Amino acid sequence: MTNRKNRRNNLKIEKMPDPDRPKECPDIVRYARLNQYHSLYHALRKNPLRVNDIDPISLMTALHWACANRSLKSVQEILEVDEVDLWVKDKFGRTAMDIALDSGNMEIIDLLFDLMHPEKDTSNDLNEPDL
Repeated sequence: MTNRKNRRNNLKIEKMPDPDRPKECPDIVRYARLNQYHSLYHALRKNPLRVNDIDPISLMTALHWACANRSLKSVQEILEVDEVDLWVKDKFGRTAMDIALDSGNMEIIDLLFDLMHPEKDTSNDLNEPDL
């Protein structure tokens, strides 16, 4: 019995790469998920085109995570990038706005709403009539 145990322990099994296994989470998404503003800031400056990278498990972008963390600074930083896609949906079909609505941060909700619906001018004073 001891010989069998020793043989089993001495066997070296090489793991084959699993094509279905999700890849590593992109840096920008990881920094937003962990609410690491300064790392997110530098990652966005280094490569702004990665702003729409997706977490391979949750399918959430950095914007999704920043909204979930209620981090206004991170949301503002992400929205500075022209290429940001506000309409990306996670694996549950939620946009960043949906997550912001769930989190209840009105500043983030207002910011996203203004960008998602530019035709709606909410800055007009209700007391002034339109001419």
